[in-house]
Amino acid sequence: MSQVNLPPVDEEWFSGDDKDIAYTINGIADLTGYDIIWRLFNGLSTVFSKTTGAGEIVITTNLVTVTVNAADTDGLEGNYTYECEGTSPGGKVVTLAWGSVKLKHDKIIV
Repeated sequence: MSQVNLPPVDEEWFSGDDKDIAYTINGIADLTGYDIIWRLFNGLSTVFSKTTGAGEIVITTNLVTVTVNAADTDGLEGNYTYECEGTSPGGKVVTLAWGSVKLKHDKIIV
């Protein structure tokens, strides 16, 4: 398996917004068959997770798209970190993406 060297990505989002986050993974030509998990953390505590098994993450060759629903971040504010990790069909684990997210309070509530 190729080494994945991905720099951290720092992002800003509004809490309570729907968001599709797309990562192009370099170093692995095809992620088909991988089990992928994406987690948002507050310190060492998981705030919420997304998985391929639950249909919340879609793989297209080397593109990973994570769907974050408005309810996932509703009421959150401040600085968080995230990590996206994949397990190959052969059982090898690799970190695919990581970084930080600043969640800004959404002033319009619908």
